[in-house]
Amino acid sequence: AIYNKVQRRKGKTTPFEQAYTGSPETAKRSIQATDMRKLLKLQLPVGSRLALSRDVFLFCFYCLGMPFIDVAFLRRNQISNGCITYYRRKTHQAIHIPIEPQIKEIIARYHHTQRELVFPILTQTQGVDAYSDYRRKLSQYNYDLRQLSQMAKLKTRLTSYMVRHTWASMAYERQVDLHVISKALGHDNPQTTLVYIRG
Repeated sequence: AIYNKVQRRKGKTTPFEQAYTGSPETAKRSIQATDMRKLLKLQLPVGSRLALSRDVFLFCFYCLGMPFIDVAFLRRNQISNGCITYYRRKTHQAIHIPIEPQIKEIIARYHHTQRELVFPILTQTQGVDAYSDYRRKLSQYNYDLRQLSQMAKLKTRLTSYMVRHTWASMAYERQVDLHVISKALGHDNPQTTLVYIRG
């Protein structure tokens, strides 16, 4: 009814001529290899929170774009026979990652026999308290990534999710098969993966 009323008005061809129906251009969600190298070269105090956040970001990248939530809850018993095996919290898909030297180095840096989790991120590990703790630590992690972006003089501001887009884009640029990238990210549909690559 509203459409028909507008149509009858003089000089109006469509009620939607002023409405924007396209998709807004999204901010870049991946960074280049040169940016990763700048991040890697940053001199940070050993044992500092910024050093941990940088290591976690790199670990996520080396582990085929592992999400922060899965890194935060990663347990030592999920590492065996030179492989990390975890189930994505979002999709429950099993992901198997061979432990390359860079991954091994970061794990060794945070090895502690009395701790169940690989990284000293969470203080709570069970139930609602664990999820609340994770949300706080995710916010803290993203704050640290903003700091690291400035310190490394990156043009793009780092976020926790950016590492997945970065790994997918770099793998695709190096001719890794789309289905392999999709499986590594835990996607059921390769079209979802293309969104990551285009970002």
